[in-house]
Amino acid sequence: VKVVLTPAEPGPRTGQLTVAEDLFGGTSVTSPLLGQGGDPAVFPSYSGLDFPATAVGDTSIELSSDIENIGFGPTRIVRFEVTGDHPEDFVVVANSCAAPVNPTSKCSFDVAFVPTEAGHRTATVSAYTEFGQYTSVLVNGDGFRDAELEAATDEVRAGDALGLGGAGFRPFTDVTISWADGRGESITVRTTAQGGFLALLPTRMNETVGDRTLVAQSGDQLARAEVRVLPNPRVAQRSRQD
Repeated sequence: VKVVLTPAEPGPRTGQLTVAEDLFGGTSVTSPLLGQGGDPAVFPSYSGLDFPATAVGDTSIELSSDIENIGFGPTRIVRFEVTGDHPEDFVVVANSCAAPVNPTSKCSFDVAFVPTEAGHRTATVSAYTEFGQYTSVLVNGDGFRDAELEAATDEVRAGDALGLGGAGFRPFTDVTISWADGRGESITVRTTAQGGFLALLPTRMNETVGDRTLVAQSGDQLARAEVRVLPNPRVAQRSRQD
């Protein structure tokens, strides 16, 4: 059911909407209607909030906007609503608008950006008064994926498997892990819904020893980890026997 307010005079207006079954003894439900005639009652200090680029899953710094009461009587903000293209990426984390706001006075609210995906993200944050008046602030920011690769240990003995973990990659995509110098084994793993993975990278008995770099790559995403490969004693002993 959609209801439109067409006030005949300024000031608060109230009513109620009842929906009933067209049956003898049928049930019904009633909802109060609140509104106000006249000029808008609230106005934001900023028409938009621009957030800094933030990694997917991280929380940005909080940005604030004031709401000024431009009406002729006290008003109170009773709720905030986030709508638009990406409402799940923006959160109202705090506000000082619970108490009545007198004419020409202000309250404020804080918004945080928590991108759920890379790219440009937008939404609208609306503040509603107890009489249904509202004002809106556009919010936007860019999300990015910060790919990471981490080895379970800084050293691995040639011939042993090396545990690896990745994060910040795109969900459900293939990631190729290999040595930066092109020597040794390479593997391909698939990321989870959160863009992470766990994997075991085998190394050869005669693996090139020393400080080396592992690379995890998926499309334009790249992450590195530094690992020291230690010689395998059995290979060294066999070489001495030969």
